Amino acid sequence: MVSKFLAAISLCAAVSISANDDLSALNVILSETSTISAQFEQITMDASGSRVQESTGQLVVKRPDRFRWQVAAPFPQLVVSDGEKVSIYDPDLEQLTIQPLDPRAGATPALILSGDMAAIARDFDVTQIQHEGDFTRFRLIPRSVESLFESLELSFIRSEINNMMLVDSLGSNTRIDFSSVKLNQVIDDELFVVSVPEGTDIIEDND
Repeated sequence: MVSKFLAAISLCAAVSISANDDLSALNVILSETSTISAQFEQITMDASGSRVQESTGQLVVKRPDRFRWQVAAPFPQLVVSDGEKVSIYDPDLEQLTIQPLDPRAGATPALILSGDMAAIARDFDVTQIQHEGDFTRFRLIPRSVESLFESLELSFIRSEINNMMLVDSLGSNTRIDFSSVKLNQVIDDELFVVSVPEGTDIIEDND
């Protein structure tokens, strides 16, 4: 009985060390990057494998907690975090929604790239699932049932983000491929301020 108990403790310790190593490996990659700018192509497929949505746009990240996710086509949309609030602008609807930044309530992939490692360690189980040469892939499983996705995979070539793959609760799969990636450039904070045309309907959610 004692030997089984000791074996169980050793197994738990080994799992904990492995998880810490994987989190540390992700931390090493993200800590090398203070800013990111990239073009993206996003494809979403439903649980049956049918393609349901495609979009292209630009991502800009400035750690910590600032990001700009701009969809250019087919339906323009802008999502911006200034570190305190998230603004979502839909030009077709002439509507701007502003809400508090809450990393605990359904973190977005852009927020993960722009967030701090303490929050990632708190909110996700991190596993390094592939490492070959300069290529590394991680899987993040949210601990919160309120998350927007059930799993997220991040792949890097050295410290450059290569792609993301998300699975939501309905079984839909979204793949986001990044190109023209630029790291650690000077990015003005004004890029994380949203200006909208006069007459835009502005909705503020302060809950």
